[in-house]
Amino acid sequence: MTNERHFLSSNSEELIEKIRNHYNSEGTPLSKSQAYKRLDKARIKSHKGNGQCWLDAEQFIALEELDKHIKAGGSMHDFSAIILQERKNIDNQNTEQQSQHREELIAEEIIVLDRKAQEKAAGILIAENLITADYLNNWQLLDEDLRAEVTASKKQSCPKKISPKSFAEAALATVRKRRAA
Repeated sequence: MTNERHFLSSNSEELIEKIRNHYNSEGTPLSKSQAYKRLDKARIKSHKGNGQCWLDAEQFIALEELDKHIKAGGSMHDFSAIILQERKNIDNQNTEQQSQHREELIAEEIIVLDRKAQEKAAGILIAENLITADYLNNWQLLDEDLRAEVTASKKQSCPKKISPKSFAEAALATVRKRRAA
């Protein structure tokens, strides 16, 4: 909204006088009651401050629209209905836009949340791979019970001297035993 001031006056009476003269009918100024009715139908209350009285740009446009409506043969009552419908339409549009904006924000937040979750999952998977590789290279660092299992499996499946074929057969037999269990 702009800070334009229309019909700038030193008091309400002077403001009404300026409105009366501006919106004349065939050169004849509006009556005071007609000026007040127009302000009322356009739902306008003047601004006051620093010893001045004025209408802002939006209020001025509303009065201009009302004047055009009347000069085109419309009534003030019709204009009130038009204004109410336009405001209702604007309110509905604003509500729809706010709802859509809210949905867009939520969607953006979900995308960010999903990305953070993916990054955390990737970090955990990478850490698991790195730690697993470290234990494979340093199996003696495993907890005691796990080291015992590794040692037992070596004794079971790997006698001291073994051919590659015998090793593969023993490994396969161990795997089959575990599957059957």
